[in-house]
Amino acid sequence: MIISLTEKQYRDMDKTHVYSSMLKTLHSESARHLLKERDGEGFEFGKLSHVFFLEPKRFKDEYMEMPDIPEFSPISAKTKKDYGSGGKGKDYTRTIEWKEQRKLYLESVGVREENGKFVGINGKHVVSKSDMESLKAIKKNAEKDFPILFDKYLAGGKAEYSIVNNNFRYVKKDGVDMYIPAKCRLDYVIEFEDHVVVVDAKSTKCAHPKAFKYDILKYGYDIQEAWYTDMAEAHFGKPVKFLFFVYENQFPYNVCFYDTKTADKTGYEWGKEKVDSVIEQAYDVIQGMPKKGYVKQDTIVSI
Repeated sequence: MIISLTEKQYRDMDKTHVYSSMLKTLHSESARHLLKERDGEGFEFGKLSHVFFLEPKRFKDEYMEMPDIPEFSPISAKTKKDYGSGGKGKDYTRTIEWKEQRKLYLESVGVREENGKFVGINGKHVVSKSDMESLKAIKKNAEKDFPILFDKYLAGGKAEYSIVNNNFRYVKKDGVDMYIPAKCRLDYVIEFEDHVVVVDAKSTKCAHPKAFKYDILKYGYDIQEAWYTDMAEAHFGKPVKFLFFVYENQFPYNVCFYDTKTADKTGYEWGKEKVDSVIEQAYDVIQGMPKKGYVKQDTIVSI
């Protein structure tokens, strides 16, 4: 059992262990979709916000807010004449003088520019003004609307908690056992005397209950809940309570805590059925079997 891993070490096991994103892809797309890259602006903000909320000390040590940059003006008389007020209307931001002035200022505030992106001279990641404003607004709403829950479930635990089990016993709903190499990386986990709480943080455009319920189905969060719950219960040997911490990445930055317990069927139960339907295919993938499309080869499927 392995629990202490960097994100890179964890990702390097994607081809040898079954994990929740693989299961989501197999259920909603195909094995061939596992080859696609996962990136994008929304994904990057999600990573940033995870560190901000779940690892505040790390955020302080590794991130910095982008400082204000003044609008520099030309320096020399000739440059002022050619580019300044009343000049020939040229863009003085393309002059060597302007670029050097800007570079010296950025260095004075601990920032340099590389390929159009800002990087901290001290190795810190530079966070844009807009992203920092969003993060602070989300935190303000969380502390105002959920002071007890925010303190109870997002403090005193462990963030980015990796569980790697090379012989994980997965029990299907029909009672069939499978022993497979498996892994999961919990956003946040808090261990109590008689149970464990797993908190999964989600950045979204709308955190309304109806909207997020749709997101659960659209993005396979129920699969994630079932997989994380089973792996965490096996790891800790205690019942697991699974919560979503959901926050909007745009105005008005509302925040909610959700579980998926309903009178009909829980999110865990929905997710468990989906995992059951693809778990054997996932095992084939990590065994090196050819990645297939949506249906069996050379077969006409009636829909």
